[in-house]
Amino acid sequence: MDRKIFTILIFAILLLTGCADPPSDTRKFLMGIGPIPRQFPGTEETWVELFELIPETGDMVIAQNNWRDSKEESGTVPEIFRVLYQQSSAYRLYEIFYGISFMEQGPGTLNTVLNMPLNPTNDWTNEDTQKKYTQVAETLCREYDAHYVALAIEVNTYYQHPQGNKEDFL
Repeated sequence: MDRKIFTILIFAILLLTGCADPPSDTRKFLMGIGPIPRQFPGTEETWVELFELIPETGDMVIAQNNWRDSKEESGTVPEIFRVLYQQSSAYRLYEIFYGISFMEQGPGTLNTVLNMPLNPTNDWTNEDTQKKYTQVAETLCREYDAHYVALAIEVNTYYQHPQGNKEDFL
């Protein structure tokens, strides 16, 4: 048999017998993205567009945000998590990996957000914060069907930041 024909035949057999990438429904792991809408922070329309595009990128989306929307709402799941969960629940489009951060970052800013309305202590010695932070994590697990929750987003930044209490880590 001619060598070229033999090579083509072997190549065709390999392709037809499943040596190509397996279909995604047989994958034993989830893939996804950490989405940011176009023209961030975006409008309601850009967020809706983002939600509609997420399923094209995989099975999972990471939602990372501050652990609260304001001091007064400490202990309540932030609005962005609620919206993302509602979108996911409505269409069963993706699984959400929640990441709650206690560091507020912006252009030129870096602050811990651990103080409470009745307790201004802005570090992890604040027992009110400990309870409310735990409450957010538990609510995500219990009421938002979270299988994955990252509790220590930016913990290295907290440790390096002058405001961070290194004793919290010992």
